[in-house]
Amino acid sequence: MTISSPSRQSALSSADTIARIKALIGQLEIDDVLRAAIEFALGEASLDPASGDSNLLSVLHQTLDALRESNRRFHDMLDNVELISVILSPAGTITFCNDYLLQLTGWARNDLLGKNWFEMFVPPELALHKVHSVLLTGATEPRHHINEIVTRWGERRIIQWNNSLLRSAAGEVTGTVSIGADVTERVQREQDLQRFRLVMDATADAIYLVDRISMRVIDVNGAACRMLGYDREEILALSPEQIYSFDREQLMRNWDRLIELGNAADIIETSHLRKDGSWVQVEVERRAVRTDDNSWIIVGVARDISLRKQAEDELRFQALLLNTVGEALVASDRLGNIRYWNAQAEQLYGWSASEVIGQNMACILFTDPLHEFAVTILPEVSQGQTWRGENAAQRKDGTRLYVQLSVAPVQDAAKQLTGLICVSRDISKRRATERALRRSNERFELVTRATNDIVWDWDVSTDTLWWSENMGSTLGYDRLDLDRGMESWYEPLHPDDYERVEGGVQAAIDSDAVSWQDEYRFRHNDGHYLAIFDRGFVIRDKSGKAIRMIGAMMDITARKKAEIENRQHAMQQSLLAEFGQKALASTNLDTIMDEAAVVVAKGLEVEFCRAMQLSADGTSLIFKAGCGWNDRWLRRSVPLNDPEARKRYELHLHANGPIVIDDFSTETRFVPSSTLTDHQIASAVEVLIRGPSGIYGLVGAYSRERSAFSPEKVNFLRSISITLGTAVERVRSDERVAYLAQFDTLTGLPNRHLFHDRMAQTLSQAERNNWYAGVVYIDVDRFKIVNDTYGHAIGDALLTEVAQRLRNCIRSGDTVGRLGGDEFAIVLSDLANVYDANTVAQKILDALAQPFKLDAYETYVTASLGISLYPSDGIDADTLLKNADTAMYRAKEQGRNNFEFYTPVLNQRATRRIGIERELRHAIELNQLELFYQPQISLENGQIVAAEALIRWRHPQRGLLGPSEFIGIAEESGLIVPIGQWVVETACTQTMLWHQAGHSALTIAVNVSPAEIRRGNVPEQIRAALDRSGLKPQNFEVEITESMAMDSAESFIDTLRTLKNVGVMIAIDDFGTGYSNLSYLKRFPIDTIKIDQTFIRDIVTDTDDAVIVRAIIAMAHQLKLDVVAEGVETEAQATFLRRNQIDLVQGFLFSAAIDANAFGQLLDRRKSGQPQFRIFPTAP
Repeated sequence: MTISSPSRQSALSSADTIARIKALIGQLEIDDVLRAAIEFALGEASLDPASGDSNLLSVLHQTLDALRESNRRFHDMLDNVELISVILSPAGTITFCNDYLLQLTGWARNDLLGKNWFEMFVPPELALHKVHSVLLTGATEPRHHINEIVTRWGERRIIQWNNSLLRSAAGEVTGTVSIGADVTERVQREQDLQRFRLVMDATADAIYLVDRISMRVIDVNGAACRMLGYDREEILALSPEQIYSFDREQLMRNWDRLIELGNAADIIETSHLRKDGSWVQVEVERRAVRTDDNSWIIVGVARDISLRKQAEDELRFQALLLNTVGEALVASDRLGNIRYWNAQAEQLYGWSASEVIGQNMACILFTDPLHEFAVTILPEVSQGQTWRGENAAQRKDGTRLYVQLSVAPVQDAAKQLTGLICVSRDISKRRATERALRRSNERFELVTRATNDIVWDWDVSTDTLWWSENMGSTLGYDRLDLDRGMESWYEPLHPDDYERVEGGVQAAIDSDAVSWQDEYRFRHNDGHYLAIFDRGFVIRDKSGKAIRMIGAMMDITARKKAEIENRQHAMQQSLLAEFGQKALASTNLDTIMDEAAVVVAKGLEVEFCRAMQLSADGTSLIFKAGCGWNDRWLRRSVPLNDPEARKRYELHLHANGPIVIDDFSTETRFVPSSTLTDHQIASAVEVLIRGPSGIYGLVGAYSRERSAFSPEKVNFLRSISITLGTAVERVRSDERVAYLAQFDTLTGLPNRHLFHDRMAQTLSQAERNNWYAGVVYIDVDRFKIVNDTYGHAIGDALLTEVAQRLRNCIRSGDTVGRLGGDEFAIVLSDLANVYDANTVAQKILDALAQPFKLDAYETYVTASLGISLYPSDGIDADTLLKNADTAMYRAKEQGRNNFEFYTPVLNQRATRRIGIERELRHAIELNQLELFYQPQISLENGQIVAAEALIRWRHPQRGLLGPSEFIGIAEESGLIVPIGQWVVETACTQTMLWHQAGHSALTIAVNVSPAEIRRGNVPEQIRAALDRSGLKPQNFEVEITESMAMDSAESFIDTLRTLKNVGVMIAIDDFGTGYSNLSYLKRFPIDTIKIDQTFIRDIVTDTDDAVIVRAIIAMAHQLKLDVVAEGVETEAQATFLRRNQIDLVQGFLFSAAIDANAFGQLLDRRKSGQPQFRIFPTAP
């Protein structure tokens, strides 16, 4: 940058000039060091104002040139010295760094300039940014310090710093300059030296470091000072000759030899001279060490062995004394090397002292040094204890001997092991004697073991018992448990055997008997009893007094158990044979199950057993027979959907035989049932009853004792189950044969033979009870096509589905059978009329018309039906079946998918009824039904009080049809329900319209069919219709026929009561035609009775009819019932009824049933205030 000359138009003061120059310097492209130098120079300059700016600028240019050169030399110097140079801003930002910093830390200069020094290099835990802040204040303390920095690769280096401040010309701090030296290796060496010093001073042995060239001691540790009595400085001033017992030439030769050995060391024993003039005996380990400058230092480690030497002297002295003792004495150092071997040791072992001194004592005295000495003896002796024992040894000549050893430790004052003393005594003769005795005892034990008998010896005088060792393994007791005399022997005896055994033993002692023997039960220590055969021999003194009894107990439990098991086995085999004969001879499964339960209880000697049968659907086990259980449980079955019962059952399914539960209290596979816990059952064995056709049931035995079922007992139960399975299979096979003789195997329907029998039974009942009966012969159309097209499997499936649909079409008292191929037949019993067969036939056609879904196929078939009726078409089974077959072929000729009666007239009627039923269904859909209304008039005022709603069918071809033309068909087909609901809805709606027109007192009466009550919900239909129309219940009357009331059951009465709860009125229609007890009038909730027109027709001419009508009216009024006379056609009839106080009349005299419009016109007559009909007088 070029600095231009200032304007000469104005004279500037020196201060102004310096300020201007500083401003120009700020624009110069120079580093912080040079800029600081210039500002410092300007601060020191004394400018003459008179000299002018040109002189000042000239000086400035000269200064800049000089400073640039100085700055260059300064930078070269910083980059060529191994010192860190770095300049930081007050904020710690790096503004300058030299190459050495970059080489040391691995960073590039561009990576560092402008970055914060403390974030880049200083470990966070040092917090040196605080030191930097203190330095910026001008404090002197932080200018010299040491800290770690972190290199780019994470290495830590230790730097010693010299810090200074950079200031501006105004004296402001502009940054810091730091020069640092890497002292990492020096610090580490100082630390290593410090650690070495600590180790030296901590070592108990004396350590000397001697320079080989100067032969001066250059360092010692505290232990050396304490050993010699000097302080460190005094020892360092001594020459080696003043310490060691060698002259200078000897020392140099020894040290040169060490240098030749390299890293190897030698150990010598010598003496060192103390400060007080005394000598200390030491063991010195010496080693030559090469230093970094290739000089040699001799390192000596000396240990005071004065005490050890004294001990060795004492040992030598004591050895002289110990040679006189009578036992072999051997001494060794702490490593086991023999140091002393007396004369007795030479005699005992055959080795001379010269042969064994220096040898390891363990190898000489022990045949197995590693085990006997190192493992057994040395650990105990090392703890300061004396080991005593016996072991085998071997003499020098190879002969063996046994010695009794005593090995004692020799310790110094610090309880450190310094040697061993071993005393040996020959015990070979004693061991031979003991061995002979032991062999004798072993022979005795072998004899005892060979016989497995328990030998006992009773000292009668002291009442003490001795037992052989096998007593524990046989009886479970420790010998000390039964050595308290005979009482301790008697105590475990079974209570039933105690007196006999004690008496027998005492009798043998008191008499001159030679022996005693008995069999008894003896309690094992675990609680169970053993069977024992015992025999004892009495030993007497010279006077004949019994002094001892010696005997042997023999455990005969297994023999006794085998005898019992043999008896049980024989008994079980006998029971099995007997049960097998009975089971295979009987045809009654209940009897077989009962016999099985008895045999199981007896053969296994158990308190509880049971035989269960698997239900037909496989969902439960049903109790069939058993013993021991309470009555409440005997009535129960076990549902297999219970989780725990299912677990238990599945165990059986997966098992290949019986399941044994030794203890229910520890059973984990399932939770025992409450039945077992209620009966305190502890163990059980169960096995499934299986056969070729599957699982039939389960048989089980149960005991209150744990583990009560041995393998033999389990096998017995298995045999019972196999026999049961065979018996059940045989019975079921017989039943299957019988079934196949009467039922079709494919459909399960009765075959031709059984169907013929059923039909004969039905005809016999029809004859006795004067019933109608019918036979329907059915042939499936198109079956052969389906069978040939899709195969026999699909054909069989089709026949099975046809059979099921036929079952669904008949009542429980009817019978459907398969006669063969695709032909079926049905016998219908107790037909109400011949047309019931018509209904069934149509139901069959409708059922078979539905599609058949067979596997992946969907197909359609039809059927041709022929019907014959009893008694018109025949009175025996063969005739009726033949005639039905004939009618069936006629149906096929008529185009199939229909039915024909055997009688042509019935065919015509049936055809007509089917047509009417079909048209009637359409009539409901097409609104062809209408209601007509016949008024009910009060003769008292001539007004219409009520109306009876009567249904009509406006047939498109046949005209207006009355109810007699179609109501019967509607009742049989079930159409009566929707028709009745339509009548109720229409009547309520129309009556409400009349109420709204001003005739609010009008009541509407509707007839209800018995079929409606049986098939529909009449009360609910009426309640819903009243709610929708708004008509009040008291303006609605339900009419039922007297015959319906007489023939109906309690359900009918319940329906009437429900209707009364709705609030409607109830009337009995056609009263007087039923010829039955009138008591029902009191039972039924009736409001009105309607006298049938058959009584009204002749009341004027027939006195009987007149009397009956008067009685009915009087009786009804007594019961507070209204009376309506039906069929009033003459004035004479009306006059008679008026005089006898009839409530209401209806008939052609007043009006026939008319449509709603005409009936509305009748009602409107009343608006004129005149009677709607003529008023009849009450008197002639």
